Amino acid sequence: STWTSRTLTLFGVAKDGHLIYGPYDSSGTQITTPGSNLDICNGKFDSNGNYVYYATDTFPYLTGCFGPGNWPAVTPTCT
Repeated sequence: STWTSRTLTLFGVAKDGHLIYGPYDSSGTQITTPGSNLDICNGKFDSNGNYVYYATDTFPYLTGCFGPGNWPAVTPTCT
């Protein structure tokens, strides 16, 4: 049998104390990067105003740094 639960699931707690969820949000939608408004640390503020991380199937997978980080991302620019 295959496990197909697609709900918001607590995955763990990061060293900075923020919760790690994933890879689905409360509506059952898979959190992906880009497209889910995750910051550079793979986190965002939830509906209660708490900063949380999300596990994703793309880099950085869990936490890229300790956030909140710059959103949407820090990218180099050339002139």
